Amino acid sequence: CVDRAPSGLKVDLTCLEIYQEQVTDLLVEKKQVLPVRHHPTYGFYVQGLTQRRCEGVSDYTEFATRAFSRRRMASHSLNDRSTRSHLMITIHLTSEASGDNNQIATFGRLCFVDLAGSERLGDTRTKASSATIR
Repeated sequence: CVDRAPSGLKVDLTCLEIYQEQVTDLLVEKKQVLPVRHHPTYGFYVQGLTQRRCEGVSDYTEFATRAFSRRRMASHSLNDRSTRSHLMITIHLTSEASGDNNQIATFGRLCFVDLAGSERLGDTRTKASSATIR
């Protein structure tokens, strides 16, 4: 594990939550619903989603820990801390190199998804209907 990104490599992080079909940014304190848009060339994206630069592992750990703490949780008879939302962390990688009088950039993304708790409603002894727990 490297504490600092190698020279020429930029590492950025985004983190979003999907709860009851609404997308929020977990890298900011104030929860605000963000729109999902479609670009004809680049595909789907979340408008207004915060992207943070990670200079090393400690930056990633700090941002991810803060984002996880903002995730919606609930307790029931099977689990004290059951997630109520889906989480998506995306690590954006950009590598830039120079050569033969031109600049070459390579892009990549790593997406990590954690789905909401999928406990069976009857087993949790929760009084809500399945429509209210998604």
